[in-house]
Amino acid sequence: MNAPAMMIAALALATLASVPVAAAEVKKRDTIKSLEKQEVEIRTGNVIINSTDLARDNYRAFLDLVSDDPELRAEAMRRLGDLELDATEAEQLSQNIDSLNAGGFNNAVDLYQQLLEAYPDYRRNDTVLYQLGRAYETGGRNEDALAVLNELVERYPTTQLIDEVQFRRGEMLFLRKEYNEAESAYQEVIRHGEASRFYEQSLYKLGWAQFKLAWHEDSLAPFFELLERKIGGIELQDGENQLEQLSRADQELVEDTFRVLSISFSYMEGADSIDE
Repeated sequence: MNAPAMMIAALALATLASVPVAAAEVKKRDTIKSLEKQEVEIRTGNVIINSTDLARDNYRAFLDLVSDDPELRAEAMRRLGDLELDATEAEQLSQNIDSLNAGGFNNAVDLYQQLLEAYPDYRRNDTVLYQLGRAYETGGRNEDALAVLNELVERYPTTQLIDEVQFRRGEMLFLRKEYNEAESAYQEVIRHGEASRFYEQSLYKLGWAQFKLAWHEDSLAPFFELLERKIGGIELQDGENQLEQLSRADQELVEDTFRVLSISFSYMEGADSIDE
């Protein structure tokens, strides 16, 4: 039995143990066959209020039950940390703020750090590091977030999260105006190809990183590939705005790409560069 299944079984047993069942209530005539002609009444379930709080309480209680099982404890700590982080991000979203006070995400950070320290060989520590980075970023600790993502790339270069990790690194480095490092991070995402859901975003930001580095000719390739993906199948006709076929977000992306391309050509050799 794997760890999640063992965890569910243990929780179920803990719940059943708290409900006394009298042997006299179990009747020999109540067999499976006796249910054939029974009518079943389907009752609509009610929404569980504060289900996230309840789940967190259950995982805290579960941690007390499995103190001697390292794999189950590690799994429970990870899930509890995820619940703490999700609750913090939901609060952040509802309040429409960039970051919360330290108390809002400390529980998640503490759990992830304890897990990494106590169980260095836990099979999902790549995910734990990624979530720790998210927790730091949620709390506005961007320096710590970037350090954790750097560690993740170094320790787990083949993690299934690597393309998303590299994209998030690129975004943080770009904001810090560390364009060389950001450019390298976006390149890593693009190496994963179209299978990555961050492929198009990375093409766009790669072009911008190269533009910021004054690598104007290099920046043309990712920008043109992005345009090919967005408008390659659109027939452009005089007097009509064919870009209206795109979503508003894609229209803005294409228009912005055209603008930066025109600036790049002006920094090169103008019309001669376009002809070439």
